[in-house]
Amino acid sequence: MSTNINNNETPLMDVDPLPLDKGKGKEVLQSETTLVVTVEQ
Repeated sequence: MSTNINNNETPLMDVDPLPLDKGKGKEVLQSETTLVVTVEQ
């Protein structure tokens, strides 16, 4: 599971530099964080 999370974060970091995609990336990050928290719990 941790490996999958790391793999998902790699593309997000790639999108981070783009300003337009940054806003979308933030939304995705929040959704992913919520999912990760649920999985951890």
